[in-house]
Amino acid sequence: MVGGLGIGITALLFPQIMGVGYDSIDDALHGNMLWYMALALIFVKIFATSLTLGSGGSGGIFSPSLFMGAMLGVFFGSFAHELFPFSTATPGAYALVAMGGLVAGTTRAPLTAIIIVFELTNDYSIILPLMITCIISTILSAKLSRESIYTLKLLLRNINIKEGTETNIMESIFVNEVYTDTFDSINMKDDFSQVLNRVLTGKANEFPVVDGRGRIKGIISMNDIKDLVFEKDALQDLLIAGDISHSNFETLTPADNCQTALDKMSKYDLNGIPVVDPSHKGKLIGMIWMKDIQDAYQKEIQRREVTSTLASSITMGEREKHVRFLEGYSVAEVPAPKSFTGKSIRQLDIGAKYGVNVLSIKSKKGKGGSKIKAIPSPESVIKTDDILVIAGEIKNINLLKNLS
Repeated sequence: MVGGLGIGITALLFPQIMGVGYDSIDDALHGNMLWYMALALIFVKIFATSLTLGSGGSGGIFSPSLFMGAMLGVFFGSFAHELFPFSTATPGAYALVAMGGLVAGTTRAPLTAIIIVFELTNDYSIILPLMITCIISTILSAKLSRESIYTLKLLLRNINIKEGTETNIMESIFVNEVYTDTFDSINMKDDFSQVLNRVLTGKANEFPVVDGRGRIKGIISMNDIKDLVFEKDALQDLLIAGDISHSNFETLTPADNCQTALDKMSKYDLNGIPVVDPSHKGKLIGMIWMKDIQDAYQKEIQRREVTSTLASSITMGEREKHVRFLEGYSVAEVPAPKSFTGKSIRQLDIGAKYGVNVLSIKSKKGKGGSKIKAIPSPESVIKTDDILVIAGEIKNINLLKNLS
């Protein structure tokens, strides 16, 4: 209501903003638009579209882009043609090219913009300036913002279509599910002989170096000592672990995801990254290794495959409430316990506490219908009367059923 009132008041002064604006675009293309009116309409259209979308209305994307591009082109073209009347095109030609440029930059679809504008004119002479404008607009837009107007909408809904399936899966696996609290560490005051023995007898490639309070101070890898092995006797009393370790690394917290861990491993060429306690600055609580991340990824892939093949038999059929797929394992429907209501999957830590994975959530939706959220994110909040489709050992599923 407030949005409609604001648009109505604005339209009393600038009626050109109403609707898709094709009449105003037509005036711009034919040179019937004054430069100062075109300049004003650029900002008024932005305001009107934002007000419409912000108040819950449908303001569109494509038509406002054409409208603002045409107005911007007329404004610029009017000055260019006035300054160089014999060597420049009319303001209408600038409006046409600017329309394509703004659509290309907004949607990140330069070929689409070029083809659409060319089809509007069927004029080959416009192709070269149109192509140059659209490409420059797309490049500039990409530098200013990673997302287009369309992908930004999806991103706000936690749907990232630019990243592959692998990245999205990695972002759904968190460090606290993968890291190990059993690791070999080196005290920063250990002499070279102790460091060498620990590295040679250890199973890892990287060894965290800690102080007396267990705080991470550095990392020693096999590469750091391989050139010093033959000088063991001479260096035994000269070097300590703190001298050999390097600080070229970053730490993780249990709340980080595995994609972040992989990015840091790749950045510093490491097979393992220290995991620290965020509440105690720098205190080492574990290590996360590349192999463990790969194993977790494979398990998640298998879990999603099981979901796609088995969960449908539960969510679509009412006769079967559980399906056994391995000896001792099952996929089953379980009413969400009342203690789960209002809490997210991450808060409940269902996987760690109950030993089951939530494959989907069935929520009631008017007149006996239901809405299914397949593969819910850790941030999904469980509501009253939700049905959880879970997978795991039968004994763990029964344990969760008893809570309902």
